[in-house]
Amino acid sequence: MLASIKSKENEAIFMFGVIQEGEPGTFIEVNDVATRLTGYSREELQRFSPIDIYTPESPADINTIMETLLREKQLEFKIVCARKDGRKIPVEIKAYLTHMHGEPIVFSTVRAVQEERRSDKFSKVLASLGKNLS
Repeated sequence: MLASIKSKENEAIFMFGVIQEGEPGTFIEVNDVATRLTGYSREELQRFSPIDIYTPESPADINTIMETLLREKQLEFKIVCARKDGRKIPVEIKAYLTHMHGEPIVFSTVRAVQEERRSDKFSKVLASLGKNLS
């Protein structure tokens, strides 16, 4: 299913259903980047919901996130995810509420925040090299 969805090579994609009470359901689909990011296999992730990889260190409450997403239909936020090996990874998420076969689902792209920092540092190094060469 996700093979036809284009994303940046460092973006994990997670799709999950929404339970009637507005809570996140289990993951319907994830891409290869999601498995590398979390350390879990695709099959393992499909037995989990976002609650299972969410950590208390996250700056936002999962219930507040879901309430806002259901109301606004899209949301950008940062949380901390737990990897299979126990490491905690800060991530930036762009989530979109949509429907599949009449059921609400959430499509989200997830990017590790340190990737952003590394990219910013690399850009700054390149910029300083350019200045030094001119």
